[in-house]
Amino acid sequence: PMVVIDTPGYGDSQGHDADQQAATVRHLRNTGVHAIVWVRNGARTRIDDQEKMYITLMQSVFGSALIDNVILCVT
Repeated sequence: PMVVIDTPGYGDSQGHDADQQAATVRHLRNTGVHAIVWVRNGARTRIDDQEKMYITLMQSVFGSALIDNVILCVT
């Protein structure tokens, strides 16, 4: 089976990112991760600081090998 987990609150202007990230990491550690599908707006041509931080977080939690299993979907 495939489980899809959305990460609501990522980039939240009200500052709830840390809480959301902690909850997401806890859940993913318990369920395991095989791949990450990164969906982003094609009009945005550069990765911003928040995206860099989230990538770094995922690498620190799941190891650098996870980057080999990132699927980029540009809309």
